[in-house]
Amino acid sequence: MSQEKMDRYKEFKQNRKAELEKEKKRKTLIKWLWIAAGGLAAVALIVALTITGINSYRQWQNARPNYDRTAGVISDVAGVLETEAPTEAPTEAPSEEASEPATEGTSAAPTSAAPTAAPTAN
Repeated sequence: MSQEKMDRYKEFKQNRKAELEKEKKRKTLIKWLWIAAGGLAAVALIVALTITGINSYRQWQNARPNYDRTAGVISDVAGVLETEAPTEAPTEAPSEEASEPATEGTSAAPTSAAPTAAPTAN
């Protein structure tokens, strides 16, 4: 039994450097995996906070009044902008004589039915 113990110890001593290197590599790999996982978690947190901030900003911006839009404006309450269309269309087209102004030396027949006073010479 003691010979078996001695053989195991010698084998352990021979493989000790290789076992220590394997353990060191394993610990280094685990350390880098933890660093990568932490970095990934940090990036995910930054992205989540950025998206939340952008959404909050857009919500705040949409809640503010936009004076460029006309959707919320009450259209022409006082009737100021409303143009009144004539109720009846004229039956006769106005003549060219009526649209031209009369000059002093010419006599143009008045087109209206009301009598006009003639100018008097002094």
